[in-house]
Amino acid sequence: MLNLYPLNSAGLNQPVSGGLAPGGLAHRATDVAWGMHALEVNTVVVYGEAVDGSLVWGQACDGDEVARVGYRLDIISEPAVPTAAWCTSVASAIVEKMRLWKLTGILQALPNCGLEVFDVVQITDSHANLDRSTFRVAAITLSYDRTQGTIVQTLSLQAPW
Repeated sequence: MLNLYPLNSAGLNQPVSGGLAPGGLAHRATDVAWGMHALEVNTVVVYGEAVDGSLVWGQACDGDEVARVGYRLDIISEPAVPTAAWCTSVASAIVEKMRLWKLTGILQALPNCGLEVFDVVQITDSHANLDRSTFRVAAITLSYDRTQGTIVQTLSLQAPW
């Protein structure tokens, strides 16, 4: 069973009115497809050049992805980065950007009129091992199903930034 919990700006479940279940439960999904793909790059090494011309470097990695699929290395040479701390910071930013692309999904449910693009929601799905996992709504599509006479709302989800 998959449940969708809208969050307010403070990160708390919004009270949902209109005879729905208590505790902020907004809708039960009718169809869901998760794409939790392995990252193309999970370890980044950035090489820079210090003011005196010596080589400096820094690295960052996503430990969870490395444990799951092994190292996927990207080496970047950026002479404009002058210190090892900056190299590490640049590498961390690249890994974090990749991490944001990792969690994506599509969820279909009956329409929730209060849901908007860029809203943050929590999803519980025991089959996908999601326990109130947080996602951001990237796109909303409404379609009419003639065979059942219902309107279906499709949410494209991504990791929150």
